[in-house]
Amino acid sequence: MGKEFKTISHTDDLGIVVYGKNLKELFESAAFGMFSLIAKPVKYSKMKFMSVTVTANNTEDLLIAYLNELQHYYSVRKILLRSSKIMFLSENKVSAKITGEEISKHVILNDIKSARYHDLKIVKTRAGYKTEIIFEV
Repeated sequence: MGKEFKTISHTDDLGIVVYGKNLKELFESAAFGMFSLIAKPVKYSKMKFMSVTVTANNTEDLLIAYLNELQHYYSVRKILLRSSKIMFLSENKVSAKITGEEISKHVILNDIKSARYHDLKIVKTRAGYKTEIIFEV
């Protein structure tokens, strides 16, 4: 999983700036960054393996929809993401294999409610791609 991100401050919410050599890596780094804000990755329990497929109107909306689907695993299914491998990515569809574990023995750092659409833009840079994502806490 990609780990190219840095945290930023944003009023009462949390944010990350995410980087990737390509869009797949950007999506993987965004997922890792979001779950790094929720809890420190520590192995405590039995791994769970799942597949996720999400669709949206464009790449920016797709990234938010993907992160919010992963956040659903945290808030409803009580699973913390350990890894995310993008298997397919187009402008309006993403499929990934994810690995997670139950949150029962983890210390929750931030209770993220959702990734926000606010001013999200994926920018092509000389090194790849970059975006800034704000999370509602």
